[in-house]
Formats: sequence, structure tokens, C-alpha cells
Amino acid sequence: MDTINLTTNLKLGKPNIDEKYDVQVQNMNMDLIDSSIKKLQDADHNFATSENLQEHTGNRNNPHGVTKQQIGLDKVVNRQQIYGIPGVVTAGGIPVFDGSGYTVRDSGFTIGKSVPPNAVFTDTTYGIADENVPGIIKSSDSIQVSSDGTASVVDESHSHDTQYYTKSDSLKLNNEFLTESKNYTDLKIAEHTADSIIQRQIVDRLPTSNINTNIIYLVPKANASSGSNDNYNEYINLNGETTGWEFIGNTYIDLADYYNKSETNRIFLLNSNISQNNENEINKVPSSALLHYVLQEKDSQIQNLQNEINEINSNLPKYAIVEGVTPDAISRNISYNVPTGWNLHRTIVLKVQCQNLSNNSWYENILEPVYAGRIGFTEADSMDGYLNAPFRVYLMQFPIWL
Repeated sequence: MDTINLTTNLKLGKPNIDEKYDVQVQNMNMDLIDSSIKKLQDADHNFATSENLQEHTGNRNNPHGVTKQQIGLDKVVNRQQIYGIPGVVTAGGIPVFDGSGYTVRDSGFTIGKSVPPNAVFTDTTYGIADENVPGIIKSSDSIQVSSDGTASVVDESHSHDTQYYTKSDSLKLNNEFLTESKNYTDLKIAEHTADSIIQRQIVDRLPTSNINTNIIYLVPKANASSGSNDNYNEYINLNGETTGWEFIGNTYIDLADYYNKSETNRIFLLNSNISQNNENEINKVPSSALLHYVLQEKDSQIQNLQNEINEINSNLPKYAIVEGVTPDAISRNISYNVPTGWNLHRTIVLKVQCQNLSNNSWYENILEPVYAGRIGFTEADSMDGYLNAPFRVYLMQFPIWL
């Protein structure tokens, strides 16, 4: 049977138009329809009829057995919450609850014009307040407020030394205090500034009284010359007394034993083997450009000499000694390594020595060169004492120009 189309719900077979009638398809469809109808018949008793629904919805006797805990009424008394309000209440009266919390009664209190609507009523009564017991303040009492904000009644019956100021008086006193404080601060700053400034004063002779330790006294020199920059001796006093004078010095410096710039440059020029002909004039100090040129010439000469030495060294033969150990059997193929950087083809063997282990002496003609990097025993037998023995190969590398 070919594949056919199916219905949406029961999946019944739907043959195509060009197909022939197939009994198997028809039988399958019948079986599906029969099975579906049977399921509906078996489930019919689970559906409520219209009469059943009306009977259930009209039942007011709690057919499902719902409790008040399930719907949140377990905290509520199952009765009228507020009751017992009197029919007649005093005008402006305040109702209150009784002890049960449910019955309302008239409190007997009224709100007068002198009582604010948010007033709190209490049965507590107060007498006249004093410093220990709170109470009512008399009109003749004075109030004192402490630094922590608490108020107390001032006893005016005795005298005291404490003076109290009004707000304006306190502000005035505060401003006066700030002004005096600023003036005192400015005065001390000025005194400190005056004491810390060093002044100078020209005098004929050092004073003997009213000596100021912050003044440098300049006393004229007896041998001062006109136009000189060294005309005074400088003094300062350390303690304000005639015994406290300290000679600071003068500005004269004796340079008689020192070379001046011209003399120094000329000595440098002579020590550098510079001819006097390099100067334009016989007494002229060489310029810095000339000295720089001479130094460059010297550096160039030194570099040229170094290059010549390097070239000479590169053309000289090199010598080296390499060491090794002979094998444990006679061989003509014993290898050795030439020094690093040597050219093997420009290396020749000058001689080969081998140590005799019997007497620890070194002998030639035991080993001989075979070819580059190889040596071998000269004889095929009779080499007792020369096996596993140290050997030396004396090498020379000749220059490229040879």
C-alpha cells in the first residue's frame, strides 16, 4: 500500500483521486473511529450535567469544607466588631473603648477651645516644679538652659556670681573677643618678622650700647681705595653685649699664587705639544674650537695606530696546544679539536707528544699526524704504556698571505 494522506485529528487515511479503492485503508479508518467513540463513552460519567452544576453552585452549606484559617479569618472574632455605642453622646465628647476592646463608651472628656486637637490626655497631675521634681512652672520663675539643651528653674531667692547674657550681648562680646585676638596675633607676627630679618648698617665704629643682634655693621676700612668693591669690614653681634662682636670678614681674596685663565690655557696648550704657530698672536689664548680640533687629531692618530696593531697581529702565526687521551687499542684515527675560530686547512702540526704511563715521561715519535684533525700511532704493536695515555698536539695556524 502506497503512502496516503491523513486527516488532522484522527489520522484517517485519505486515498488520492487517482488511487483504486483499498479495503485495508477503509478497515483502518473504521478501527480508529470505533476506538475514539469508545473513549468518549467511557469518559461520559466524568462530565457534570446542567442539573448537577446548578445544584452545586446553589449550595450555601460550604460543600467543600473550607475553614476560616484557609481564608485568613482565624484572627477575627465572628461577631460585630464595634457595638454598644450610646445613643446620646456629650457634645464634643471623646469616645473610648472599654476593657474588652469592643464596647465604646463616653470618656466624659470634651475638647475645649483652649485644648489643641492633637493634645494627649493623661490622668497624671503635676505640682510646682523644682530642681529635682518636674512640674508646673510659675510665672515668676526664671528658666536656665544648660549646654546639653535641658531647661531648669533658676532659684532667685539667693544671690550668685554667674552672669547671664542675652543673644545680642553674647554676639557683641564674641565680636570684641575676635577683634582683640586678631590684633594680638598681628602684633606677634610683626614682632617675629622684625626679629627674623637681618639688616645692615654703615657706622664709623662699632656701637657700645643699643646693639642689635639682627644688624650687620659695616665699618669703613682705613686703606679703602676709591672705586674698590672692598671698602668695609663686616661685624655681627651674638648677644647684644660689647663682648659679643664677631668679625664676619671682607670681600678681598688673595689670588696671587693662582694661575689665571690665560696662563692655564697656555700651559694646557704647551703640554699638548701644540705649536705656538697655531695661535694668531704670540700672547693669544687658543680658542675652544682649536683645542677641540687638536683633541680630534689626537684621537684619530690613536685609532690609526690601533688599526695598524690589529693588522700586524692578524698577519702573525698563531700557536696552540691541544690535549687528549689515546684509545685503549692501537689506532691510526685518533681525533682532536683545533681551537675555536681556527681554520683547519691553514693549521699545521708542529709535533706530537705522548706520555708513557710506566714512567710518566713524554715522548715524541709515538704519535704522528695522519691528516687534518687526526693523529695515529707510528707502529702497529709494542705500544705498552701508551694506551689510554695523555697526548699533546702542538699546532700553528699560518696567516692568509702565506
